Amino acid sequence: MCGFVRRVTDHPSVLALLLELGLEHLTFNGGDFYPGSGVDILLAEPEPRVQRATWWFLLEQDGRPNYRYATFNARHLDSQLWREPIRTSRCLIPATAFGESIGEGKQKRSYLLESKTAFLLGGVYRHYETAAGPVTAFAVITRDPHPRLKTYHDKSCPLFIPAQASVVQQWLDPGLEDPAVFFNLMEPPRLSTDFKVTPVKSTKKLVPVGDPDWVRADQ
Repeated sequence: MCGFVRRVTDHPSVLALLLELGLEHLTFNGGDFYPGSGVDILLAEPEPRVQRATWWFLLEQDGRPNYRYATFNARHLDSQLWREPIRTSRCLIPATAFGESIGEGKQKRSYLLESKTAFLLGGVYRHYETAAGPVTAFAVITRDPHPRLKTYHDKSCPLFIPAQASVVQQWLDPGLEDPAVFFNLMEPPRLSTDFKVTPVKSTKKLVPVGDPDWVRADQ
């Protein structure tokens, strides 16, 4: 499960990432984001652009998240909810860190996973016409847990999309409707960058409570 994302927009690696992708003319909001937050995502309709979106896929008629269903992550992509978006409405979420937790109650442990370089999370999005006007919603795609991340969350991990212009162009292409093209990105899960993993009080209170460790990227 991915329930926290950080984006430091003036980080040199964010600027370098956008330059590498030929998207240096775009700007994104920065900050610490949680499910229900308004987050700038990258989509293409038909050209790449930034869209402010609510981090929760199912919305009420007034545009607020439908909290009866936890739809901030997209897990089972062959289910009715996600089957069409993964074909036609894929997006990217540039980030510099994310949070994970493992365990329940007093045994729960939380971690902040920070990267020296910006990275891309894969997602799906949906447009709504609400009483408050047009609203876009999105969810972060999650896959089976990566073996080296199971210590920090043993049920899933976010989908990391390689920061390569050709891959990004394909991922964002709304005309590329066969998700089988992307199976090699999703199975098995791969880490696109190194992460410094710091134990924290919680993903809402990012106070370190232990020494950091490192998880290395897949080669």
